[in-house]
Amino acid sequence: MRLDHIGKRVGSGATVLQAVSLALETGGFHVVTGGAGAGKTTLCNIITLVEPPSEGRLRLFDSDPYGIDRGARTALRRRIGIMFQDLRLIGRLTVRENVGLPLRLGGAAATRIADDVGELLAWMGLAHCADRPAAALSGGERRLVALARAVVGRPSLLVADEPAGDLDADAIALAMRVFQQVNRLGTTVLIAADNIGFAAGIAQRRYCLHEGRLAATATEAAVP
Repeated sequence: MRLDHIGKRVGSGATVLQAVSLALETGGFHVVTGGAGAGKTTLCNIITLVEPPSEGRLRLFDSDPYGIDRGARTALRRRIGIMFQDLRLIGRLTVRENVGLPLRLGGAAATRIADDVGELLAWMGLAHCADRPAAALSGGERRLVALARAVVGRPSLLVADEPAGDLDADAIALAMRVFQQVNRLGTTVLIAADNIGFAAGIAQRRYCLHEGRLAATATEAAVP
C-alpha cells in the first residue's frame, strides 16, 4: 500500500496535505503523529477511501482504487477496518448490532456473525453491554465498541484515527492488545494520534505530520 505525492485541497483551495508519500509495509505496524490540524484525519480518510486525494497516486492492495469500477472499489474498501476519530456508531443499534455491521454488509451468514461478534465482545470485556444501545454507553465503552467493529471482519488493513481518545489506562492497554493481536495475524496497522506514546514500544514505522507535510522520524528512512 503506497501513497505517492498525495495532495488534498478543500473548500476555497486551502491545502490540507502537501506531496505526502508513504509506504505501508504489508503486515507492518505504523504510527503517524501530529498536532490538531496537521492533516491526520484527512490522511486516514484518503487511505481508507472515505475521500479521494486532489492530486497524487494511491495504490491499495496492488490496485488503483480510482481506476476501477465502483463494485471493485467497494470490495477493496471491505478489506479495510476503520476506527474513526468521531466513532460513527449508530446510537439506536445495540453494541452487538454495531459490531456485526461490517459482517452483515459483507454478506456473512447470521451464524458466523453471532459467533464472531460474541467471541470478540467476550475477549474485549464488552459482553455485559452487548444488548445495550450504543447511545447509552460511556465514552470509553463507545470507543472500544468502535475498535471491535473495525477488527471484527479480520481486515487486511486497520486504520485508527486517535484511538486512545477518552480511554483510561486499562482500556488503552486493552486496545493495544487488540492492535497487537490483529497485527500478529497479518493485518497491516496504521495508528494516527496527537501523542503516540502508548504505541511507541511496538511501532515498526513512525512518521510525523506537520502542516500537511509528512516526515519520517530520525530512526526511519523517508519514502523515496
